[in-house]
Amino acid sequence: VQRHHTTPMSLKRDAPDAPVAESTPATTDAATAATTPTEPAAKKVRVEGEETSRWISHMTLYVEDLDKGLEFFTQKFGMVKVDDYPANEQMGRWLTVGFEGQKFELTLSHPTDSQPKKDMEILGNQVGDSWVGIFRTKDLKATIEKYRAAGVEICQEIKEQPWALEAVVKDISGNRWSVCEFKENELDTSIEAVTALTNDQEATKKFYEDKFGFVTVEDEIIGGAFRWLCVSPRAKSVPKLNIVPAMNDLQKKWVGNQFIIFDSSDLPNDFKLFKANETEFHGKEGEQLGDMPWGWWAMGKDVNGSGFGWHGVNGKTMEKAAETATPAVAPATEAPAATEAAPAVEAPAAAETPAVAEAPAAAPVAEEEKK
Repeated sequence: VQRHHTTPMSLKRDAPDAPVAESTPATTDAATAATTPTEPAAKKVRVEGEETSRWISHMTLYVEDLDKGLEFFTQKFGMVKVDDYPANEQMGRWLTVGFEGQKFELTLSHPTDSQPKKDMEILGNQVGDSWVGIFRTKDLKATIEKYRAAGVEICQEIKEQPWALEAVVKDISGNRWSVCEFKENELDTSIEAVTALTNDQEATKKFYEDKFGFVTVEDEIIGGAFRWLCVSPRAKSVPKLNIVPAMNDLQKKWVGNQFIIFDSSDLPNDFKLFKANETEFHGKEGEQLGDMPWGWWAMGKDVNGSGFGWHGVNGKTMEKAAETATPAVAPATEAPAATEAAPAVEAPAAAETPAVAEAPAAAPVAEEEKK
């Protein structure tokens, strides 16, 4: 397994503003606490500045062939393989790729390995003909020429847009990616944003703000009509969630077909806050947060019907799960069961199983970061 970061916090692209799991919980002065109004439970979501870090860690991307998908994203888009665990009796193959130095990964999955299983028509249509995400690069011309030489399909040549220089390329499945050179950009190529396709931008914004405490980081009208809207778990973390309106029948058809994983450095505590905000999760009450072989895990659907997962560290690792599991002849499609005497929870198949590589570790990692 090839790793591109030694700890989840070693972020070249976000420093010094990347979210970091603080080693010492924030405290509140007693006098201040006595005079501070108590907010209703439905608003008690912690945001930037407190002891829990949250970030967008994975997005499922469907490919017809996992090995060919891996070859494409590493050899043509310049990503690196992060995790590659073979299928076993608990889960299908878990394969992720990402740009060097960024704690965000694409989970490559076959449509029939997901839960529920997807039709093959979703290949290249996860967001219709909109962009599935945005690449940021500091030299767009050089990046596009590199992609062209590698055989990547360029479906829009470099064009001056109100927000950046932009070109559009297609991946192996036919999904469109916007590639942008922003005016102020000294960062290496990375994923700037992932798309949340919606029929109602305001309702989607409200869902992520009210349920999970996301903050609106960009909200403006472009070209007199298009609303550019991005939310994020923290004000300066990337990638952001780009809430994109479905503009035509094809895009409207594919609303609700995405799966994005968020990570928390303290999911058991965050889960209580999410529940206080009346967030609905899969499973029976009391069984929605699972102590799984790969970490704490809870799943649900957003206001658009797209799936989300929340993952957090519980002392277990994907490596240990892979070592102890019995290899399977074919990728498993059934939800993995908990390996300990823990509440049963709906768990993801290959496309929806979180990797632990990006989850913040506890005290030892925090100590390492201080060094």
